[in-house]
Parts: sequence; C-alpha cells; structure tokens
Amino acid sequence: GAKRPPPPPAASAAASAGGVTAAEAAAARGLPSVHDPAPRVGPPPSSADSRGGADEIAHDDGRVERVLPGGRRVVRFANGTLKDISPSAGGPISTVYFTNGDVKRTHPGGRVEYFYREVDTWHTTHPGGIEVYHFPSGQTEAHGPDGYKEILFPDGLLRKVHADGREEDEVLN
Repeated sequence: GAKRPPPPPAASAAASAGGVTAAEAAAARGLPSVHDPAPRVGPPPSSADSRGGADEIAHDDGRVERVLPGGRRVVRFANGTLKDISPSAGGPISTVYFTNGDVKRTHPGGRVEYFYREVDTWHTTHPGGIEVYHFPSGQTEAHGPDGYKEILFPDGLLRKVHADGREEDEVLN
C-alpha cells in the first residue's frame, strides 16, 4: 500500500467550493473507481450441485464436463481446477477456481476479476484499461492506463496521484 501523511485539515478546494471531484465525475460517467464495491464469489460448485439432470462428458485429457439444464457447464480439470460457465443475458460468465484458492471470473464485455487468496486481494481489470484493487485493509486503488491513480484509504482520505507525480489529498465523508 501507499505511505501517507496525516489527513489534511479540510477537503480539496473543488469539493469545498461545491465543485465536482474527479471521483464524482468518473462515477457520473460510469467509469470504474475506488468507490466500487469489492467483487464477491461463492464457493465452487460441488459434484452434488451438478448431479440432477446433468449430462457428463469425460474427455481424453482428463477433463470431466457436466452440462446442466439451463446451459450452465462445469468442467473439472485433471489438476483439480474447476471452471464454471454460466449463461447470462450479455453472454457467458466464466469463473475458474484454482487449486491454490485463487479465483478468476471473466464477464461478457471483457471485465476480469481476479482474487488472490494468499493476500486476500481482488484485482479487477476493466476493458478501458482501468484496474481496481481491493486490499484486505479496506484500502482501494484505481489505476488508469494514463498513469493516474486514486487511492482510497480506510479512514476516508482519497489520494489522487497524477501521471506527472503530483499528489492531491481529499477527505471524504
């Protein structure tokens, strides 16, 4: 995480003057930001979940694929990795459960959410190149492809780091 000084005494000039902050502007445009909630994922499907009415296909490479009513597919690979492919209105959502506890979920449109179990951290990559990190401390960071970063600390301090290295701090309520 980023090292930080004590919070400044007042909010940024833009916020105190009633202006729109960069975070508010990004949210208004529907862009990913430090204010987005962390992704969540349930446990991997068990064999019992997929027995009723499932067609099972054993592949030569050791994969076992279950095709469930409704179009959901669950593939168990020989190394223990599990891939759950669920239909959705926008296209399939693919969730991969790795044996080390990591999880990778790919959405239609290209958003990819990756959970690193060992460090309890979510990393979401958005199609426009913005990457959002959710750390177990409650700190959230959004990194833009242009080098701009926003870091939201658990105490409500929002640090904006511009591509040129300039930093601005803003206290959020």
